[in-house]
Amino acid sequence: MLTRSGPLSLATRPVTLFTKSEPAVERPNIQVDTQPLSADEHGDGVQEFYAFPSSACRLRPHSRGLMKIQSSEAQEYPAIHPNHLSDERDYGVAVGWVQIAQRIAEVPSLVRRLIDEYVPERQFHSDDEALLHVTRQHSQTIHHPTSTCKTGYDEAPVVDGRLGVQGIQHLMMVDAPLCRRSCWVIPMCQPL
Repeated sequence: MLTRSGPLSLATRPVTLFTKSEPAVERPNIQVDTQPLSADEHGDGVQEFYAFPSSACRLRPHSRGLMKIQSSEAQEYPAIHPNHLSDERDYGVAVGWVQIAQRIAEVPSLVRRLIDEYVPERQFHSDDEALLHVTRQHSQTIHHPTSTCKTGYDEAPVVDGRLGVQGIQHLMMVDAPLCRRSCWVIPMCQPL
């Protein structure tokens, strides 16, 4: 980092691509980030081999997760159930991205440098059902929850129709949890 070289001198996602999962889609529905380092899970540390993993984010997903407060104690984490790929309308987008990544990896200038494919393995290339299964196994959240707070004027909402927090005078909330549907890219851009 001090010498401006090595892995800490790189951006975490130096390449981002917006694309369509299939030609019939009107607007891009996938955001792809390619990283210079690889890890199986957040916090696991870097793989012991060189890799340039690509991860896809479904823009405007139909699948809906759930966050639920488990206790009145502020120190206790909420229950988080992402429900990745729980809506069938998201299946084709997931499989479509893997197929796009595979086509990118077949570009002659990359083929000369690639040794192998880590996930999904090459034998799954022509099997949509297997690609969906692998995608489900490796999907994870990118930590941008939206649509988790109810708004309205009855007793149940977190905020009223003017964004005032229920039970706390003069406090307003303007944040992604108030959005009814997830926006295109980073949810924090939506309320701003």
